[in-house]
Amino acid sequence: MKRSSHSKIKNTIILFELLARQVTADVVSGKDPSPALKILKEYFKPTTQLARDLVLYQTLLKERYKSKDKAESLIGTILELRKRIDKAQLAKDKYSIVREIKNHYDLKSFFETNLTEYRIYASIYNLLEGVTFSDPAKAVTAKFSIIEHITRKSVSKVQDETDLVVEEYKKQDEEIRLLAYKMMLD
Repeated sequence: MKRSSHSKIKNTIILFELLARQVTADVVSGKDPSPALKILKEYFKPTTQLARDLVLYQTLLKERYKSKDKAESLIGTILELRKRIDKAQLAKDKYSIVREIKNHYDLKSFFETNLTEYRIYASIYNLLEGVTFSDPAKAVTAKFSIIEHITRKSVSKVQDETDLVVEEYKKQDEEIRLLAYKMMLD
């Protein structure tokens, strides 16, 4: 059975993010006009299949829900919307955008950039590209990674809760703090 794997070159959100970063790098280095900006404007116009695909990726990245049921419903809706995208045109657009990038930049160094959200990008790609047929276990892993991402608390909320606990801890008597500390160690 053919094993499907993630491809940075075929991942819409990675193409978009790397191009956006390249625009910044071009501006900082004085390269005006930026070829990356021209590529972004041409391939991610609202009417393109790449732009429609990008909206689905961004929705899964940005939405936050407290319940797993809502997260699963969102994923189901996204998968239904993904079926409406012209996959042949999307593949053609991805091929063309990579060719454009190759004309202006070294592909190897362009795609070497570390992305902090790479794991979730890959999970979304695997789910949207339908790895279910080639590797159902990978599809389940991707889906659960996305659900965890959607239902996780934002970093600021977790930090606020931690700060509240620390403040409450500091208000306690020294004996209670020592007892709590001993209990945590045990």
